[in-house]
Amino acid sequence: MFNQELRFAGFSDDWEERKLGELASVLTGFPFKNEDFVANGKYLVITNGNIQNDSSVVDVLLGNSIDDISDEIKERYYLNKNDILVTMDGTVGRTAKVVDDNLILAQRVGRLVSNTNPEFVYQWLNHGSFFNEMTKVSHGGTIKHISLNEISNYRSTVPSNNIEQQKIGAFFKQLDITIDLHQQKLDLLKKQKQAYLQKLFI
Repeated sequence: MFNQELRFAGFSDDWEERKLGELASVLTGFPFKNEDFVANGKYLVITNGNIQNDSSVVDVLLGNSIDDISDEIKERYYLNKNDILVTMDGTVGRTAKVVDDNLILAQRVGRLVSNTNPEFVYQWLNHGSFFNEMTKVSHGGTIKHISLNEISNYRSTVPSNNIEQQKIGAFFKQLDITIDLHQQKLDLLKKQKQAYLQKLFI
């Protein structure tokens, strides 16, 4: 559902219910093996662990890397900027945007290639309903799982006007940037506090 009172001025068309699979291609990655990994390889292999709750972007500071990949693997699984990733195992339904180069997607991570405004799609999936729905439809024992089909079938209302989608995406992207800047300042203050404590209490 949407709140008519919070819409940008100039837009009055009703929103329409759409499946996620109508707004983006939903894919997954390649089943790499442990023996494929090398130290300091050219490509970082992205798994569910690179998608964290406290960041809107894919974490590239951890994981395994590879060097030699075929043209076919690179063509199919190389991640492009503005791709949106979804965790499919464990804590399912977390999302993050790709903003770096030289990333290759591993199996069991969802990849959304938007056919509309990618920033809008990312923000649309982050208002809580998507995560809750993926948690609800997940299956398995201790470790939960979701399928590409379950991701594709997620549905909610979206603007029919592409310009309205762009405005919504840009608005929330700017908020994300502001949050990240404040988080960096907070992290720095925490480090400064820890340094003072260590010097004071020997």
